[in-house]
Amino acid sequence: MTAASTGPQHLQDAFQKIYESFLDYFPKCLPQEAGFQPAVHYRPLESLGGDFYDVLDLRPGMKGIAIADIVGHGATAAMMIGMLRLLLRMYTREIASTSLAVALVNNALVDYAPDRDMASMIYILYDQKNRSLTYTNAGHPAGLYYRAASRSLQALEEGGAILGVDKVNYDEGALMVSTGDKLILYTDGWLETSNAEGALFDFKAELLPLLSQPAPACIAGLQACFDGFLAGLPLTDDLTLLVVDF
Repeated sequence: MTAASTGPQHLQDAFQKIYESFLDYFPKCLPQEAGFQPAVHYRPLESLGGDFYDVLDLRPGMKGIAIADIVGHGATAAMMIGMLRLLLRMYTREIASTSLAVALVNNALVDYAPDRDMASMIYILYDQKNRSLTYTNAGHPAGLYYRAASRSLQALEEGGAILGVDKVNYDEGALMVSTGDKLILYTDGWLETSNAEGALFDFKAELLPLLSQPAPACIAGLQACFDGFLAGLPLTDDLTLLVVDF
């Protein structure tokens, strides 16, 4: 390696390659079908953020949906996201149990993740034929299921511990899906951000009036509320919001 190769341009080029590889971990586009229309808002705190999401066509009539939050940011978090993505795609293709798939992902992270890095995650399996949804929550902020008929929210809390700490068993929850319902998955940046007065953003209160709109409009409306709440203050954490219209 020459002295010139260690200069600022070389470092900038190296970081750009890392950043481009990092972007490959995320879906280029989300599958859109009648009765399954996801939309996402992803805003990292740094170029290499610690949030991750994925929507998978597992097999005919089956969709996998995941959202995760890695502890930390930067290159270490990016490496952990790459590992998590690989494990998810390895274990969810044929496994019909969300609790078993999450347990296998967790076991691999406990065994092989560098420095025992941790992550929270929700993994969801949607059976389009039976209109059923099963999920496992591994220490993540509870996802929300919006029932259009009653205009009510159900928290998705069943699961277990955060990933990457100990080898444990996980539970799973289940519910039936109706036309017009929504699935809302998010990371804790929405819950832990405060404004200049020290007040926390009231995520659920701001979200609920927007849920009668299609997912993209719902996300845009919440983003506008959040930006108004910050009033120009910088972000303090990554933000990810994934909404699915059924």
